[in-house]
Amino acid sequence: IGAYAFTSMDKLTSISIPRYVNRIGQRAFYGCTNLTQINLTPFVDAIGEYAFYHCKGITSLPIPKKVKKIAAGTFMGCSQLPDAIVPEGVTSIASLAFADCINVTDVRIPSSVTFISGSTFTNCPKLTNISVASGNEYYTSPGGVLYTKDMKQLMLYPALLTNEQYSIPEGTEQVRQSAFYAANQLKEITFPQGCDSIGSGAFSE
Repeated sequence: IGAYAFTSMDKLTSISIPRYVNRIGQRAFYGCTNLTQINLTPFVDAIGEYAFYHCKGITSLPIPKKVKKIAAGTFMGCSQLPDAIVPEGVTSIASLAFADCINVTDVRIPSSVTFISGSTFTNCPKLTNISVASGNEYYTSPGGVLYTKDMKQLMLYPALLTNEQYSIPEGTEQVRQSAFYAANQLKEITFPQGCDSIGSGAFSE
């Protein structure tokens, strides 16, 4: 399916992809705000950037097993998604992939993921927990907070985690871009010695 194929078809509610289609182009369903059901075949192995941008009606992730990369902005603004359960086999999650998914409460990262952009989950104000599979060699999630495996980078603190106080662990050197975005429950944050880098928008609302 080519780029922009169904862009802004706001009356489209359901689509079943033909069996042998293997790629969904960038912005293919961009702005299909009433799309609620997407049936992708197991043959799809690539989904382009912003393919499902602002598809506000979808409630589950249509990611076939052959897809290895979730591209930039793929599910940005999918405001009815209740969670972001990334399937095993995905290796990379690009910038803004789940940004503005305002009803996502739970994120689950499989062992196969080796790269997550710092802005992947920007503005997910109801996010309460992040879980990384124990076998993942690149990321971890102590207390529901996303870190790199070596704990040197704090990637994301869930906005709706109910703590009023949080101590960043010793050994953490960097707080990534948008890491505490909209974490309005927090009243106090303690930084360890040696934390010498705070990314852009790390504590913005």
